[in-house]
Amino acid sequence: MMKKSLRTRNPPEIQKLIDEEDQRTSTSNVCLKAMIVVGILIVAQYAISQLIMRGYHQNIFQHHPGKCRNVSPIMTGSEDIALTSDGLAFITSGIRLFHKLVPVDSRIMSFEGSVYLFDFNKPVQPAVKLKIASKHQQLKDFAPHGIAVWEEEDQGNISVFVVNHRLGEGRDTIEIFAFNRGSLVLNHLKTIKNDLFRSLNDITATGVASFYVTNDGYYRYSVVRLLERFGMFPWGNVLYFDGKTTTKVLDRMYEVSGIALSPDERFVYLASPYSQAVHIFHRLKDDRLILYKKLDLGTAPDDVTFDLTTGDLILGCYPVWHLVFASVSDFKMKGVAQVLQLTPKGSTSDQPFLESRMTELFADDGELISQSSSAVVHKDAMLVGSITDRLVYCDIRDS
Repeated sequence: MMKKSLRTRNPPEIQKLIDEEDQRTSTSNVCLKAMIVVGILIVAQYAISQLIMRGYHQNIFQHHPGKCRNVSPIMTGSEDIALTSDGLAFITSGIRLFHKLVPVDSRIMSFEGSVYLFDFNKPVQPAVKLKIASKHQQLKDFAPHGIAVWEEEDQGNISVFVVNHRLGEGRDTIEIFAFNRGSLVLNHLKTIKNDLFRSLNDITATGVASFYVTNDGYYRYSVVRLLERFGMFPWGNVLYFDGKTTTKVLDRMYEVSGIALSPDERFVYLASPYSQAVHIFHRLKDDRLILYKKLDLGTAPDDVTFDLTTGDLILGCYPVWHLVFASVSDFKMKGVAQVLQLTPKGSTSDQPFLESRMTELFADDGELISQSSSAVVHKDAMLVGSITDRLVYCDIRDS
């Protein structure tokens, strides 16, 4: 005898519900798998972008434009350099990076914030540490970073602008000085404070009391700054101070650094190390900035200056970005240095750098200088600065 199956068939209505549930489960599984794949791709893209930005794939081949040497007595950094038209270079030294939560060598605690002067017209002489004359005790809390100068051609006066990380107050300010050529003294004129000054980096002057300044991020003295940086959140900006009011002229910028006003005062150049580019902005009559052009470099620029003789851009760069962090956290480690020269081609006053020729003026493996945060060229000579290391002077041979 044939045995009857004990399995009972579900009613049509119930079977339809079961089939629909199976279909929903299958769809959910497909969506979950797709989300996992997308998540993996996002993580992979982030990891690859970080590897590229930090220069793990980069190598340098050491070369100098001529004879190069260290400039005494600077030993505790030459982070930024501002140059006058007659060859006076103002150099910030003794930067402290605690506000950015960057791991630093403990020896940075002994750094003294200073401004040095180097005269290209007397290159064999050492740099001179400038005396700061101030009626305010607050300048004892002096940790300079970016620097700029403004020259009054008719009177020969020089105003000096310095980004100051006031560790005692936990805030950033701009200090404005008048330089006395005879006594080599920086006479402190005023301190500019504003709640928009979050994490200042570099400055470029537009007058005796006006300037553009960069915020390379928003948070300071906070672990959120690490999230901001590694999460690549564009919370930096560019500010303009007209002598009375501070205005945000560029927003949603990621870790912007050096800034420079073109010699004709019509364009502003902004260095973006993480995007490995220089952005050129058209300066409007109301001092707002409109993007004109992006110059891709393939290396991380920190500071941007002009060769006032030729109009070329001079860039202090980090070709191997991860070594910068390593060398700042441990001075025994050496970060490589690089200076680029961008020569405009086929350009006009209204459209600069339509095309350009890129030349590597200087590359060093860390033996002469560790890192290269800034560089200036005056005639046939160059200075190269570092975040925490020495200053370098080079003769430039004709190529």
